[in-house]
Amino acid sequence: MSAKEREIAKLLARADREERFSAVMAFINPDVSAILDLGCGIGALTTRLAERFPSALIVGLDSSKYLLDKVQIERNILTVLGELPYLPFKKDSFDLVVTVQVLHEIFHFKGAQPS
Repeated sequence: MSAKEREIAKLLARADREERFSAVMAFINPDVSAILDLGCGIGALTTRLAERFPSALIVGLDSSKYLLDKVQIERNILTVLGELPYLPFKKDSFDLVVTVQVLHEIFHFKGAQPS
């Protein structure tokens, strides 16, 4: 685990993001069956989605194994280690894709090539 990953985990654990999470969840159809949380980090939003939508599958994707290990696993949560430009899912696997506090990381992948 790198110092950057430890710092990210600390920032992601902050409670002041609750308002943003609530705003995201307010727009979600209650009949949703599968949600992908891109860049889920320690799963702060992922676990809230799982609690709010207990019959839906919630998939948290992150590129950090260290952060994914912090996700509180619920019966309807699946975590996946992966990179944003190379999603390991079939087309139309999810009803909804959410991301919070990740867009600034996308520029990191500019010009990235598959390995």
